[in-house]
Parts: sequence; structure tokens; C-alpha cells
Amino acid sequence: DAMPIGIISTHYADGWQYRFEVPQRVYEKKLVTGLVEVLLTEMANRTPGSHKAELQAWVVYGLTEQLLFKVGPTLIARRKMDIGMKSQKTGLSIGRFTGPSVWQNGTNDPMRYTREILRTNEPLTFRELTSVPPGAFSSPRGLVYAASAHVLIKELLRLDPQRKHFNNFLGNLTRTWNW
Repeated sequence: DAMPIGIISTHYADGWQYRFEVPQRVYEKKLVTGLVEVLLTEMANRTPGSHKAELQAWVVYGLTEQLLFKVGPTLIARRKMDIGMKSQKTGLSIGRFTGPSVWQNGTNDPMRYTREILRTNEPLTFRELTSVPPGAFSSPRGLVYAASAHVLIKELLRLDPQRKHFNNFLGNLTRTWNW
């Protein structure tokens, strides 16, 4: 999984075009992080400004964790299945769902993973979240960074249920430097 996900943006007179390059094999969380980044970049660049929007890592990682928290840890929910049932068409073998997804079974506390990381590690301060050194996400401290960003985003979204302030924040990224 050493191959990076590439997000290539090209500016044209009528707006931006994005290309998302994904290696043949990639971890789900890395894929979701890349998708969140490209979607947020596209949303932020909808508002014309003097320059391309620069997203902060805490926004991308915090929203990635929030998405995984809301949807589940996998893009495709794994379910218990009876494999090998015969279908109406000759030669086809189908599966039948026989129970809740693994995510539904194991989530009395959907933030359990974030809580566990922050219970056993000191959370990052806002200053630390906003001044990330290169390579921070590949170190063990990257999990603490993602968990800290998750808590920050979760609280910001709780305080802004209509997402009005968050949308304004994204829209202003093309008109301001150093957000």
C-alpha cells in the first residue's frame, strides 16, 4: 500500500476538473480518505476566488473518520451469508443474507475505536492538529491524529447541525490564505 492516491486538479476558464488516480490495491481507509479529500476540494473550489482552495489535513481526516463512524468501517457491509444456494437460472450459485452486518452487530458504541485511542494516548491540541509535519500519518501517531481530528469534526458538526458555518468555511477557502 505504499503507492499514493493521486488527486490531479486542472483549472479551466469555466471551473475545475479533477482526476482521481487509485493504485490497483489500496486499503479501504486510504481510499475513503482520498475520496473525501477530492470531494471536499471540489466543493471548496465551486466558489470562485484568487487561488485553489487549500484543505487542512484535520478537515479531511476528521471527516473521513466521521464518515466511517456514520457508515461503518467498510465500504461494503459484510454480512453472514449462506453460500451455494441454487438460483432459478441453471449453473448460478447465489448467497442469501442471514443476519445483520458485522458493523451492525458490533457497534453499541460506534465511537469506541476513537475513544480507545484517545483513552490510551494524549489527544492532540488544536495547534498540533493544524501544524502537521510531513509523514505524520504514516507514523503510529497518525492514529492519534485521526482520532483527535474526528472528535474535533464531530463537535464542530454538532454545534453546526445545518452545516451552514462549515459550508461557508469551505466556500471561503478560495478567497483567504491560511484559512
